[in-house]
Amino acid sequence: PKKEEEIPFSHRATKTFEQSLVEAEQLGASCVEPEHVLLALAQDEEGVAARVLEVFGFDYASVRRFM
Repeated sequence: PKKEEEIPFSHRATKTFEQSLVEAEQLGASCVEPEHVLLALAQDEEGVAARVLEVFGFDYASVRRFM
């Protein structure tokens, strides 16, 4: 069998995945779902995703209200 290779993630991606887990736990979820990743991306105000959300009138607080 072929050995699985680890995919190296950037510091920002790792931080986003970690924050996704925190969001899932805070919302009482048993696993991380796409909405938790979205919340983590929205929280990273320096990231591209948060800036795109802002263009459409969304920020972390407004996304969290939908959850």
